Amino acid sequence: MAVLVSASFTACSSDSDDTQNNEQKYQDIVRQTVHDQKKSDKALLLVAFGSTWQDAFDDFDATVDAYKKEFPGYDVYISFSSAICRNRAAAGEHQYDPVKPAQVRNYYAPERWLNAFGHEKYADITVQSLQVIPGEEYGRVVNALKDFANNGNNDLDNSYLKTVKLHLGTPLMATGSDDVTEANDVKNLA
Repeated sequence: MAVLVSASFTACSSDSDDTQNNEQKYQDIVRQTVHDQKKSDKALLLVAFGSTWQDAFDDFDATVDAYKKEFPGYDVYISFSSAICRNRAAAGEHQYDPVKPAQVRNYYAPERWLNAFGHEKYADITVQSLQVIPGEEYGRVVNALKDFANNGNNDLDNSYLKTVKLHLGTPLMATGSDDVTEANDVKNLA
């Protein structure tokens, strides 16, 4: 009986080590992505709630391209705030065509991108919400930016954090009924 209990505890502790290793693996992938794509000293992180549909992913790709065109001095990245959407995209669950293999899409969490930006020492970081309202998911984005600014992981250069410029854009309808009217006017122009 004691051997069985001991094996169970060993297995549990091994699982938690694997989780930590996976967390570090994900962060390392994001850091490498940022390192490979860095062309500027300014980063622009677009944060959407997310989706699990291929058509939406195509629209997000077009949105990133539009931001790159509009802000040529920035390195533009995109993130999903929803863990469910990130996990389903990474698992290829959005691909419903049985003939085509699932395409993995990685929309890492905002805090992962911010950490990678800090390690690459971007001088100017803008986080722009693509969310519609300032709800719970947007609150997570705000908290991720606060954690970054306060070196929450204690793995960034504090002298760098004193000089980096941080900007946060609000969701589309952040200030109330005027935003709804303005969004409707834009829709009517299309």
